[in-house]
Amino acid sequence: MKVLITGVSGFVGSGLVDYLQSIEGVSLVGHGRNQEALEGRFSRDTIQIIPSYSAEIFDELEISCIVHLAGIAHDLSNKYKPEDYREVNFKGTESIFREFVK
Repeated sequence: MKVLITGVSGFVGSGLVDYLQSIEGVSLVGHGRNQEALEGRFSRDTIQIIPSYSAEIFDELEISCIVHLAGIAHDLSNKYKPEDYREVNFKGTESIFREFVK
């Protein structure tokens, strides 16, 4: 089974990678905001990092399951505006769902 995890660099996402990588028969694909940081954080043996996602990529990679964890949960640096939350949390979720439906 191949699992795509969005928000893979976050607290929950990286914890899920640690857990799932030890399960036989599960291979991982990850997506996050900062491609360079993700590739430096995870080994290629652990997870395949993709720069974007689409219905075609889901099919090409034979994704069986999507765990969507990407989003803005809190803003301790006070850099996000209300519209940023809508863009990332609502529209980002809507986008991945639409690609999944395709």
